[in-house]
Amino acid sequence: MIKAKIKDNVYNIPTKWSETTYQQYIDLKDANGENEIISALTSIPINIISQLELKEKNKLYLLLQFTKIKFVPDEFEKPEHLLVNGKKIPYVKDIKEKTFGQKIYFQDVVNNNTNDLNSILLDIVAIFSQPYIDELEFDINKIDRTKELLKEVFFVDLYSTAIGYLSQLKKIVEEEAKTLSVKPDNNQILAGVKMFERFGIMNTIKALANNDITKYAEIERLEYNTVYVHMQMNKVQKEFDENYRQVLEQQRKSK
Repeated sequence: MIKAKIKDNVYNIPTKWSETTYQQYIDLKDANGENEIISALTSIPINIISQLELKEKNKLYLLLQFTKIKFVPDEFEKPEHLLVNGKKIPYVKDIKEKTFGQKIYFQDVVNNNTNDLNSILLDIVAIFSQPYIDELEFDINKIDRTKELLKEVFFVDLYSTAIGYLSQLKKIVEEEAKTLSVKPDNNQILAGVKMFERFGIMNTIKALANNDITKYAEIERLEYNTVYVHMQMNKVQKEFDENYRQVLEQQRKSK
């Protein structure tokens, strides 16, 4: 990264992919022609670039030749923290220690955008960065503001951080499928249990809140680990109750 002073303004000029911000990367994808490429990667206005002498413009363009090298974001390692507005935002090594609300919002974002990872990078990272940036609890209403701040973070750092979170989510979902999934019986299927599928995670929140809608927000603020253990206990309790019912029924028949 170098700095260039043009008409009393100082601009940061990336000289490699790892110095390119998310916003610069997105702008570059839509850039056409030399002037637009320079502007996308340096934030120098097009009208100022157009006024530069050819020699000065060529200097800038030569600095940006790294864009001709194939960009492979997967080659970059995940950072220990992101620098956002001068503040170090740590990478969350175990998202299970964060809130249930963060997990379900994260999963919803991924489930609704399976084709284009770049389009949800900001959402993914914002979910776990917002509480650190604001020094407050997770607030879904502050995600959009957080995403705006993250646009100035290096693209490779956002990408590798998001990949790390996606890897964690995959393991959580796989573990839930093994330990929490319940196959409905024939009677439940005949009764139309599949009608509830359209409500998704809200079925779980409703059950955890004992059908009390005023407690939904409280459930979402709980640590995921706490909710997960509770869901496991509920499943075991149901299995026990069914087993116990069958034992009593068998004893009654044998009399």
